[in-house]
Amino acid sequence: MIGLLLCWPLGVAAETIKLDLAALIQEARQHSDPRVALVQAKARGAEAALAAVEAAKRARLNLELQGKRFESHDESSRRTDYQTVLEVKQPIPLFGRQQANEQAASQQQQRAQWEIVQAQADFVVEVIERYYQLHASELAVQNLDEAHALAYVRWDRAKELLALGKTDELEVAQWLAQVERTRHKLYQARSENRMVRGRLALLTGHAVLENLIQPPKAPAKFPTEFEEQALFQFVMLNNPRARAANLAVAAARAKQQAVGFTPDFNLFARVGQSARPLSGRDRWAVGLTLSLPLWSGGALDAQQQQEAASVDTALAQQEALQQTLQLALKQRLNEIADAKQGLIAAGASLRWAQANLLKRQSLYQMERVATLGDAMVEQTQAEADQVRAYGAYYGAAAQLAALMGDAPEAALQADYLVQLAARSGQEHDSSKAGFTPPSGSGYGDNHVAQ
Repeated sequence: MIGLLLCWPLGVAAETIKLDLAALIQEARQHSDPRVALVQAKARGAEAALAAVEAAKRARLNLELQGKRFESHDESSRRTDYQTVLEVKQPIPLFGRQQANEQAASQQQQRAQWEIVQAQADFVVEVIERYYQLHASELAVQNLDEAHALAYVRWDRAKELLALGKTDELEVAQWLAQVERTRHKLYQARSENRMVRGRLALLTGHAVLENLIQPPKAPAKFPTEFEEQALFQFVMLNNPRARAANLAVAAARAKQQAVGFTPDFNLFARVGQSARPLSGRDRWAVGLTLSLPLWSGGALDAQQQQEAASVDTALAQQEALQQTLQLALKQRLNEIADAKQGLIAAGASLRWAQANLLKRQSLYQMERVATLGDAMVEQTQAEADQVRAYGAYYGAAAQLAALMGDAPEAALQADYLVQLAARSGQEHDSSKAGFTPPSGSGYGDNHVAQ
């Protein structure tokens, strides 16, 4: 692995970590990501709103102090006065309004918790994708470094042949152009490598500077098929976004029920003291108050219409999300099928490149070929393509796991897809290790894990 100029963003700890995927995910879950922090802040707001609604049913203690200077028709009255009133008021929740408000606030609080789960899942999916992207980037840099070195050697050899009169300046110029093209691609690959490392550093809170540990390989067995409709029903029951949408509808309906022509009942007890000895003043009192909104100028009707519109909005959003999740499930399943064929193709290419390099090494030892350069470049390219194929598979599988309501890292288990197929009612048939693509032989299915 060639040395790279590495950097990490400001605010990221200089401590390095080993590039094991499980370790990266663990570090990422412990690190505060802005996306997760945003929904966590919303969740705290929802918790505070629930606490406020629950507090509305508790007794309230109020102390009122009043002092004044006045002129009275009774000339014997004092010119100054003070009043002190201490009152306890206990709401009596009747007609279900308090209960409906509590239900709505509680459902909003639960909805916020599911939004946190979804944000964390999206976060971990990106870590998995970036991990494989970085591993492939390392191999791409190595591949382009080898290609650049090979082009430089051939350019240098062309200059020697030109001096001997065995070639012309056109061939020298051709190899010089190849040198500069490969150098440009190498610089681009190094820049991409630094960007991926920087992004991983932001995700994990640590500078990613060490050499890579071999990433997890693809599983050896795939389910023959998935029962899509059964999986979709599972998605609608367990997906965090679906659960949050269901709670949003329930909260909107509860708030709608809380708005109506309902009176307020309160028990009260108060004691008071005043500097003016008025005969009609209460020293203490207990009683019941009833407040009935006889006319609100149309405000109550408007509020009811507003809450009804909120219910309709939540229902429309729920239906739109259902369609989005259904399409997302189709996409994830198609991506996994494509990724499997990509694994087959990448494995076949790597096996050919390895065999070709061994053959070239034998010919080189017999002095029948002058260089191993092309075969080395082809093998490194095949290794990078295989890691990209691994990344495509695990990226799609992690997104599918998140869609199903599982932790994205569950997709790293070798039998995750087989277990998922079992959930949908499809048992894995070990005699059918994979599918045959419409345009291929399917011969490479047995080599997916190699």
